[in-house]
Amino acid sequence: MATEPSMPVRKRSKNRPDIWRTRWYDDAGKQQDKTFGYCDDVSERQMRARFTAWYQTWKLNRQIRNPGTAAVAGVSALADAYLAWAKTAFVKHGRMTSTVWNVAYAMQDLVDHFGKRDTHDVTGPDIAGLRESMIIGFDDGKPYTRSVKTVNDRLYIVKQAFLWGHERGLVPENHLFGITQVKPLKAGRTAATAPTKVQPIDEHWACVAKDHCSRQVGAMIDLQWLTAMRPGSAVIMRMADIERGKDVWLYTPHEHKLEHKGKLLIIPLGPQAQAIIEPFIDRPPTAYLFSPAEAEAERRELLRTKRKTPLYAAHVRRYDRQRTDEPERSAGERYSEESYRRAIHRACERAQREARKLDPEAVVPVWNPNQLRHSAATRLNKLFGLEDVSVLLGHSDVKTTRIYAQPDVSKAVDIARKVG
Repeated sequence: MATEPSMPVRKRSKNRPDIWRTRWYDDAGKQQDKTFGYCDDVSERQMRARFTAWYQTWKLNRQIRNPGTAAVAGVSALADAYLAWAKTAFVKHGRMTSTVWNVAYAMQDLVDHFGKRDTHDVTGPDIAGLRESMIIGFDDGKPYTRSVKTVNDRLYIVKQAFLWGHERGLVPENHLFGITQVKPLKAGRTAATAPTKVQPIDEHWACVAKDHCSRQVGAMIDLQWLTAMRPGSAVIMRMADIERGKDVWLYTPHEHKLEHKGKLLIIPLGPQAQAIIEPFIDRPPTAYLFSPAEAEAERRELLRTKRKTPLYAAHVRRYDRQRTDEPERSAGERYSEESYRRAIHRACERAQREARKLDPEAVVPVWNPNQLRHSAATRLNKLFGLEDVSVLLGHSDVKTTRIYAQPDVSKAVDIARKVG
């Protein structure tokens, strides 16, 4: 009967130095041994560290558990190991990146499809079947169709997991080539939802949202509209990252999307952008300019000033209790991209409620902060041209800028007016 290895113990011998040894029985009931060095050379603490590291591989690798068999691991074990590795690999400034969540979702799909199978049983056609099954997702038990991009992103992660496992002896090579050759979905040739291009947001709707949000969120909206910076750069702005020696300030975010590729991002801030920042610069250099805690304090103060009924003693006691009680959720020192997006969504929803008081059928579109970057790119493309805008956006290739900037058809219209 198969057993697990125990913590190594000292094995004594008359003719040679004592060694640290563990023992277990494999799937065939055969006794297996593993040594971890001579006791005179390896301390007990070192032995325990070596054993702990080896034991993690032992659990995953069937060849180590059963010497003489092919190297193989269960799909579930591979998924767990790859996710654990991703949590240490995809880290930026001490925080896990969103890639870890994408890996978790892909590994869940992999386990749901192949959970009880070994990796040596999984072939290229099997992964192609997984790709098709990932088209349909479930939200609270209700099916929905995923996008081509979502499916392809998860397929890529699954293939990377098998490559990662092969490098560590968890996946045999005989099926690896077929797995890695599975093609991604193509838009228009699959049941998956075709990708939708991010559209610019009209300036009118940006102003409508600004009228229903905090001055901190409004300032970030204005900055994105003027500079075309990413939402992630707006929420982490600090005075320590802004060089103010000349008429145009230079903002170098301390973290950004492509820093892992060694790229430097510099965002010029002209007079209008500087005027937006000015009300927020009276704070420590490393403090974030746009603070949700500050926005919440201002919101509460505004509610108090608008109060029409007297503030009785009972109210004061209740507010004192609320201040001393630990809040379930408190505002942080800075916005995240997600909280910034939610703030804009809530502003759009408030604007629609106000609009429907006058027109029951009024519709205020709910938009996302990344649309501001597209709006700015489109507007600036008309003024300065694609190549100049590409430099401003921090793109190394004009092709990338074309994704953001809507085509300027005014020249084509002029030609048609003359010759058409």
